[in-house]
Amino acid sequence: NRFQQDGGWDVLHRNCRMDLAEAEKGLAKHQEYLVSCLSMLSMLREQQEGKPPPLTNGPGEKNAAFWAEEAQTTARLLPHGGFKYKMEKLFDVRLQEQAEPWEEGDPGEATLIVESRIPADVQVDAVTVTF
Repeated sequence: NRFQQDGGWDVLHRNCRMDLAEAEKGLAKHQEYLVSCLSMLSMLREQQEGKPPPLTNGPGEKNAAFWAEEAQTTARLLPHGGFKYKMEKLFDVRLQEQAEPWEEGDPGEATLIVESRIPADVQVDAVTVTF
């Protein structure tokens, strides 16, 4: 139907998330607001990858640079290590192939490659990799 073709559910989700973010910020619900900021960045990333529907920046709408800045500012208000978010929602993360396999007892070293398609600069201060 026309509602789904026009990306109606995604537009509703975006609009509700923006309203929720505004309320969370006003109530100083920092962790919840950070999740909303990251969710908006994730939606904008999907737009950047060409997945429908496009989230246009109409009058008064916030762009990726706004949400990235809000996320970074809010993250600084939380205790260090007190918040976890799956990076694959925002970034493509992979290990660079190793030239030689690791042997038991070797100190093991790996290169983590993080690529972002978020149309804004994002600073990541710490990353934890779990195998």
